[in-house]
Amino acid sequence: MNYIIGHHLSHKEFTVSLSLISDLLNRDTSDAVLLSKLGYIQMQIGDLEGAKNSFNRVENLMKEGNSNGSLAEIEFKNFVNRNKALMYIVEKDYISAVREYEGCIERDNADMVAINNKALCLMYLRDLSDSIKVIENALETVPTVALNETVIVNLCSMYELAYVNHSDMKRTLNNWITRIAPDDFDASCTRT
Repeated sequence: MNYIIGHHLSHKEFTVSLSLISDLLNRDTSDAVLLSKLGYIQMQIGDLEGAKNSFNRVENLMKEGNSNGSLAEIEFKNFVNRNKALMYIVEKDYISAVREYEGCIERDNADMVAINNKALCLMYLRDLSDSIKVIENALETVPTVALNETVIVNLCSMYELAYVNHSDMKRTLNNWITRIAPDDFDASCTRT
């Protein structure tokens, strides 16, 4: 069912996705992953109050210790922090969002959603050098997890903004990727 919801989300078919998620939540009101997805969709369609309510329900489930067995404690806490960070981003409070993502990263240094989003928030705060360091550090410490096309595209975009010699930086990154990436990795994401 997650695949079907993901398919509709990728095609921006939000009403279909909302209908599917609502149907699933009618069967199980304590599914934190589904509640978070509901909040993400609500944010995308501009229902910020609905998103806040969905995210609060996830946080309440965590406080009650009711993950329904689907999430480990650290995963659950990170879900809550990432949800809070998204609400801060909508409010353009990037500093608070960075703090939420840092909490996630302290608990799980391989949480690539938090790492990538923290770097993007730092970029929005015009701190390109630190945003680049966040992603480069992840590539050094957890390369098998961090090596993701979306993360690499973001890093290359940051290089383009920060450096005059960004072509050299991206070429070096591309050479490194060629050495360690799995065969199915799309190295063209470096745009070299």
